[in-house]
Amino acid sequence: MTLWERCKSQFATKFLLTKEEQDHIPAVYYDAFAANNKGNRVLFRAFSTYATYSEGPGHSWRYLDNGEKITANVLAVLFSHKDQIEEFDAFQGTALYRD
Repeated sequence: MTLWERCKSQFATKFLLTKEEQDHIPAVYYDAFAANNKGNRVLFRAFSTYATYSEGPGHSWRYLDNGEKITANVLAVLFSHKDQIEEFDAFQGTALYRD
């Protein structure tokens, strides 16, 4: 069982994300849900083979296994032709390509 599968199985009750929470999730993530964890609403999402979490908009995304912050540089490796991009936003998955 992967860490993501174990994470999902820990929470019997999973909540749909609000619009604000959906906007907070990086474009390269998938399979998101919100859950109550120790009395706080926490967002969980799969990223590549990793399980990640955030305490919501305004808070960083972190790896579930070690709490390390996920940076734009980590997300950027999934995008091709980064050298031809201006105004790249790895979290939103948006960019302007140079002519």
